[in-house]
Amino acid sequence: MAGIRDPLCEDPPPSRFDPDELDFLAPIPDAARTPPRVEWEPLAEAHLKSGKLHPEFLIVALSTVATNIIHHLPDKNLLGKILLPGNSSVKKEGERSILDKTACIYTCKSCTSVVIVSVQYHVPEEGANMWTKTLFQNIQPERVLIVALTPIHHFRGKLSSDDPSFFLLETDQQKREEKADLIYSKREEAEETKLVAPYYPSGSLVDGLPAALLTHCQLRGLRGRLLVTWPAEDSRMAQMLAATLTNVLRLIPQGSNFKFLEAVKILIGKKHLAANNLYM
Repeated sequence: MAGIRDPLCEDPPPSRFDPDELDFLAPIPDAARTPPRVEWEPLAEAHLKSGKLHPEFLIVALSTVATNIIHHLPDKNLLGKILLPGNSSVKKEGERSILDKTACIYTCKSCTSVVIVSVQYHVPEEGANMWTKTLFQNIQPERVLIVALTPIHHFRGKLSSDDPSFFLLETDQQKREEKADLIYSKREEAEETKLVAPYYPSGSLVDGLPAALLTHCQLRGLRGRLLVTWPAEDSRMAQMLAATLTNVLRLIPQGSNFKFLEAVKILIGKKHLAANNLYM
């Protein structure tokens, strides 16, 4: 019997799973199970209908460049915040900082048909769907533009830190309406405000909050676009993004009142940026 193995007493063989894969089996923290909450400012009362905002256009800024542009945007009004349990820090109105762990809901003083949500904290993947649900329960737009960063390991191809890049994903409803605009009377207007960017390469990955937001738009039949950018911090990327946002908002009456290009000038002037670095 000496040659027979005893599976009950011998040490088990090493696991075939990668340690990162085993992390998915770990219990979800309680903070991730608790839904975010929206805290409205008194100023928002004039814009709420049945406790919700109904803008024509919603911009969700997730990338560092986008949130910094929004932070320096002049003439913006704070309507509220989306607070994430265990990951939010709230300060008074006069003490807002780009380092605050919060998601601010803004509109322009002279254009209330556009709402911007600037997300200044990380939403864990396991809480992305819950965060998305909370957002769209409180803000119900007609159009959505999400601005996010593509991690280099998610991209199928080559990316250079010296070459700022945009890539685009769209919902089916957005594609159908763009084709209709080009066919019928809005052809010139549609060409002027079209978001010019190559489509995100096949095989590249989008996950977490950007994926949850775009999926919601697809399932609900909303006109939604996801603009993924590279690199994370770059002055030229900030200028390109500001010009893109300015161009897209030409569709909205008074949309040009959002001074994105002016916000970039303030940002660059404050930080004395190098040609390809955005130091925060």
